[in-house]
Amino acid sequence: MKGTLNQLIRALKPLGEIKQNYNGLKVNCPVCEKAGSSLNKFNLEVSYSKGIFHCWACHYKGSLWKLIKERGYKEYLDLFKLDIDQETTSLTITTFELPQYIINISNNKEAFNYLIERGLTFNKIKERGIKYCYAGDMKEGIIFPSYNLEGELTSYVIHYFKRGKYSVRKKDNHIGFYDSFVDKRSPIILVEGIYDALVVPNAIPMLGTTISDTLLTFLTNTDIIYIPDSDVKQRRVIKSMIIRLNTVCKSISYVKILSLYKDVNDIYVKNKVILTNSLKQYYQNEKA
Repeated sequence: MKGTLNQLIRALKPLGEIKQNYNGLKVNCPVCEKAGSSLNKFNLEVSYSKGIFHCWACHYKGSLWKLIKERGYKEYLDLFKLDIDQETTSLTITTFELPQYIINISNNKEAFNYLIERGLTFNKIKERGIKYCYAGDMKEGIIFPSYNLEGELTSYVIHYFKRGKYSVRKKDNHIGFYDSFVDKRSPIILVEGIYDALVVPNAIPMLGTTISDTLLTFLTNTDIIYIPDSDVKQRRVIKSMIIRLNTVCKSISYVKILSLYKDVNDIYVKNKVILTNSLKQYYQNEKA
């Protein structure tokens, strides 16, 4: 690629206003705009150093050569042609980042107080790097990031707490949420939700009622305390889960939540003593 950054900016002028930051360039995605998306979101990111672009909203992506050919001034094409570039070339975008427009959640009083009400402490919030998104597609979402042992972001959960809706973003090398905080030498508490995992020690949330193959492999030869939500409709799921865990785990303890409570987080908020006693009891005596 022979073109300079300034030449790239000139080549992309047909896309309209261009913003520049430490990651590269940002422009409004033409595909999103054609589909009727809100204007001025600047969700198409352009990496000059990597020679690629990617829209985080509609996932329009590829090489700079492709972007210029389809949306820019074509007289600059030769300057941004890579050896692997062809019209049908599809590059794999490896960049995986947290959404734009995020701040430390302590800077938003409403969202921060919500976390406190859910039983989280200031130290736990800081430890897990929980953020708040104040604009864009994920506006009013609480962002829970998860990193691997190398410090690489592999997934994050968005909780739109005012609407009670959740969304998950995962990278291909994602293993399990909060796996870098887990000590495999100690019993691992396996729960369903993100808030459940933040109020008990050494916990991994499945982010649902089933377990992925990668997480199951990660749990090989470990001791598990499995605590699903109290929904009685999940009995078959619970039985199936225990069977799967038994194929790889050293031991499994199953903790049944009283129907009075919804999940681990609900017990923690309403009665920590019951939760503590339940964990002690099942860890010592109940082996599934």
